[in-house]
Parts: sequence; C-alpha cells; structure tokens
Amino acid sequence: MKKQIIVFTVLISSMAFSAVLPTDIREINEVREPKTNTTRVNVCSVVSTHLSNRGLDKKIAQQRVLKYWKNDEYANSLMVENIVKRFKELNYQDVISYVSNAVLFQNNVDLSSYSHIVKLVHKSNKLTLDKLALAKIESVASENKNIRLYT
Repeated sequence: MKKQIIVFTVLISSMAFSAVLPTDIREINEVREPKTNTTRVNVCSVVSTHLSNRGLDKKIAQQRVLKYWKNDEYANSLMVENIVKRFKELNYQDVISYVSNAVLFQNNVDLSSYSHIVKLVHKSNKLTLDKLALAKIESVASENKNIRLYT
C-alpha cells in the first residue's frame, strides 16, 4: 500500500512539474556541448536566450539580435564554428558572450570583420595578440567573408 502511494505521488508530481520546466532545455544543453558534426545550433536564438537570462525581455532580445547581428542565422553559426575550430583557446561560450554583450549595448556584430574578431580575441583574455595570432585572425576573417558571401 505504501509503495503504491509513493508511486502515485511521484507520478502526479512529475506531471505537475513538467509544465514548469523551461522549454529551451535542448538549446541550453547544446550551448554547453555544441554538436558541430550532427546538428547546427541556432546561434541567434542562443544569444537571445542568453540576453533574456540576463534580464532582457525575450522579444526585445530577439529584435536586438536580428537588428545588430549581421548576416543570416546559418552564416552566423558557420562563422562561430569556424572561429571556435581555428582558435583552440576560445570556446563556444566565449563567442556567445562576446556577441550577447555587443548586442546588449546595441553595437553591430559582424564575425566576418577583422576588427570584430580582434575585439573578440582581445576581450576573451585567453590569447595574446602577437603577429602569429593576428595573421590567424586575418585568415579566419577572410574565411568568414567567404562564408558570408556563399551562404
């Protein structure tokens, strides 16, 4: 009898609290562990979720991302992947944080721009900006320009 009551209580409580869980669990898990080979994460929605978690209204966050982040969603996700793959010191969360901070303060973001990638690397404080790093940034910027043009 006690076992049936416990099972019934667990069943009812799981049904009651399932509506309370956030709907973006899949998106949050992909931010922690992006699966670049199998699925492409919608980085625009990840940035808007990041902004709304910081206190900005969801609709305003989405509008700002669309207004201040140049290019389309597919090109942006390819550019983010390219930056993360080429710079082993940077991770996915560093790029998302940089973009969300720039969008929060209403600054345009273009990851195919040399100056924006230099700002990203500089603000991460994980890489020194020597000649080798600047040459690498230049090649990443040109690759990202090709991504922007051909997508």
